[in-house]
Amino acid sequence: MSYLRTAPWGAVCLCFAAACFASPAPPALRAAVHQLWANNPEVEAARAALDAARARTRAAEQPVYNPSLALEGENADVDRRTVGVSLPLDLSGKRRARTIESEAAVRAAEAQLQLQRREVAARWLKAWSSATSATRQRTFGQRRVATMQRFDVLAAQRLAVGDIATSERDLAALGLAAAQMQEATLAGQEASALGVLAALGGAVDLPEPTEGPPPAAATFVPLAVDERTELLRARATQERAQAAVAVAERQRRPDPTLSLTGGSVRSGTRRDRVVGVAISVPLPVLNSGRAEVAAAMADADTAVAAQRAARMEAVIGEGLPAAGRLDVVSGEGRSVGPGVRWVLRGIRSNERYLTREEKDQLTAKQEPIGRPAATRAALIPIRKSPAWWELSQDERRRVFEEQSRHVGIGLEYLPAIARRLHHCRDLSESEPFDFLTWFDYAPEHEAAFDEMLARLRASEEWRYVEREVDVRLVRDETSPTAG
Repeated sequence: MSYLRTAPWGAVCLCFAAACFASPAPPALRAAVHQLWANNPEVEAARAALDAARARTRAAEQPVYNPSLALEGENADVDRRTVGVSLPLDLSGKRRARTIESEAAVRAAEAQLQLQRREVAARWLKAWSSATSATRQRTFGQRRVATMQRFDVLAAQRLAVGDIATSERDLAALGLAAAQMQEATLAGQEASALGVLAALGGAVDLPEPTEGPPPAAATFVPLAVDERTELLRARATQERAQAAVAVAERQRRPDPTLSLTGGSVRSGTRRDRVVGVAISVPLPVLNSGRAEVAAAMADADTAVAAQRAARMEAVIGEGLPAAGRLDVVSGEGRSVGPGVRWVLRGIRSNERYLTREEKDQLTAKQEPIGRPAATRAALIPIRKSPAWWELSQDERRRVFEEQSRHVGIGLEYLPAIARRLHHCRDLSESEPFDFLTWFDYAPEHEAAFDEMLARLRASEEWRYVEREVDVRLVRDETSPTAG
């Protein structure tokens, strides 16, 4: 079975999804990050791009055409004086299409600004942590040098009165030299860390590091997959590309021009008033606009691919390298060839936490994997924390179903969503994941699948998940292994 994703090759035996977290920051640190955002050139460039997108939106909202004024005069056998006004009529909806495209561009620029701020803040926080650590280490190094200097002076005094041997005096001098060398190394590390901070911009006076343990897990607020900034940007970019197709299609459609002419015509002693109405339509003969539509559609296809790629995100912990195709291989599989980005292994096993009644309900309602209509799939690998595996079997069952309703929630979405679980931990505890879960469903059931995942991730069981990846796929109908 072969599935397409938008990103080189990856092979699997079956996989999981994405989230992001935020917690309160100390006021001084928050103020420093906001100052960084105000001064950093990368953030300024993203902000300028957003301002430009908003300006283009205002421009797109303006009328497409301006009226034209024509003055004509002719002296001949017949004298003619006329004034004409003409205005192309936007009957094809060019203005509306341009506005929709530019509004999507604004949403993409807003998401890009948020991503840029997040990326810069992450780099700055890492550099700030290194700088504060280096500063403290250098302070300790300076104290050590001061201590060794006092020890060196005392050793010289004791050598002068014969209390110690020359070798002991030399050891004190060597200790002082070692302390000075270490202090110089720490000073260099501090200068390097401060240089990284200076390059990023932001506060000159660094906030003090937070004392005490990190925030409790309960203070972290999970962000739904569809609310992740990367996905919002990809979705807005896709919407903009699709709107650009509409713009190109409307550009193909010729708009009529309505003209009104008035004036007078004099022939000899006779003078007549002239009033004329005309409608003209351009003929798309030399350029039909089809090439522009094809180019816009190609850009839209690229944007759709990027939007799908954004769905391969780490929900918790480290993600997986991007892959453009996923193969599901049964049995021992085949040898891994060049270009394979990653391989995940799992085996079918007995149900660990089900009662007989729950197993019968699942068997009665669940459809098999690989139905012809189920052209959408998700591979969700999960690794649970050591705390989960320290629980006894009955304790895990209590968390799994009595507290989290894992089976009960899944039953609500059968038979639309088919599921198959593979165990990795049974192969080896060194496998990167404990479970690989494969889902497939028809395109119209994707919203229900997302809802099911959101409910499961909000349960007590997910407190024990320390790594989760969500890989969304579309079946490759052209592959000889599809089906």
